[in-house]
Amino acid sequence: MWWPTPASPSRWFASEAIAASKRLPHRSLSVVRPKRSVDGQAITGDDYASLAAALGIESIRFVELSGTPDMNACLYRERHGYCVGLSEGLTRQPSSVRHWVVAHELVHLVKHHGLVLRVWSVLVLLILLVTTWRLGLVAGVVVGPSGLLVHRWLGRAFERQADIEACRRVPRPDIRDLHAMLVTTPGDLAPSRFRRLMATHPAPAERLELLSRL
Repeated sequence: MWWPTPASPSRWFASEAIAASKRLPHRSLSVVRPKRSVDGQAITGDDYASLAAALGIESIRFVELSGTPDMNACLYRERHGYCVGLSEGLTRQPSSVRHWVVAHELVHLVKHHGLVLRVWSVLVLLILLVTTWRLGLVAGVVVGPSGLLVHRWLGRAFERQADIEACRRVPRPDIRDLHAMLVTTPGDLAPSRFRRLMATHPAPAERLELLSRL
């Protein structure tokens, strides 16, 4: 079931660091997006393959992306299959955190989150073109932003679903370790309502609040 669960938490996670971040200027989110020509160093010593096999994934690589001090991870497609890339900063985190992050990325693959978002993007584009052609530019101006808002909402919902499913597949890391990881991740820790509405990921404060209840 890929449908989003649950709704946004109603309260912020209690954290002095997050409360203080509301006074900090906005920081741009730094996402790991490796080029196809970049071949990360294969990660050994961690039993990520067994975790993938438990989720029904037979062929996938796990690599460390050099030169990426931020704590981040990504799922991307290679010529011969999928790959989970972990930044150098993330590989220095406790084992429980690393396994949880890997499980999070694998859930995205199993639930076809990326495919759903791509299909939705193409559908919105087609609807936008047809609406603009048949009803005019004003109608297109309404349809376009509406489709974008739904796309962003789906993205945030998928992130929450991956967080929840990851906690079902592996033991949830200590909330203090997750807090230490999330508050040092580039991006707005406690963004305004508008930025939260336009973001592809829930704010760290929201994610910590949700994870603290699992």
